[in-house]
Amino acid sequence: MTGCLIDLSIDADFKKRIRSLFPYIDYIDINAHDDNPAEDLVYDLCSLINSFNKKIIISTKNLDLIKSIKIDAIRIKNTWAQEINNLDDYIEYAFSQRIKVLFEIHHLGNNFLKAFKVWESMYPQMEFEIYITEFPKEEIKILF
Repeated sequence: MTGCLIDLSIDADFKKRIRSLFPYIDYIDINAHDDNPAEDLVYDLCSLINSFNKKIIISTKNLDLIKSIKIDAIRIKNTWAQEINNLDDYIEYAFSQRIKVLFEIHHLGNNFLKAFKVWESMYPQMEFEIYITEFPKEEIKILF
């Protein structure tokens, strides 16, 4: 599958730019800015993407925004664990709505390693994306 990442923290006319990509891509991965997810732009982009029958992945800390749009997958980052009280709320919502979850892992640490093992057993259908370049050698050994 071929996709396109849209980072909403960059000021650009995405609607105009992605139209030319639609014949060549299968999905759009929207990275909504964490502090200000630009909700109107997200709604407009999702409407446009859905009109071309392409899949949508969204990454945002705003669960209400996720609940208000039609998406195919959500991207959750373990680096959010410090800022979001309960990542399980995102996971539970996604699975209850049959939305795919991509869990982006940048580092483990002792607390996260314990949580990772719990999530892995509770949600065997969740996909994990692990960014190895950010892991110390000891954590890579523990993970594998």
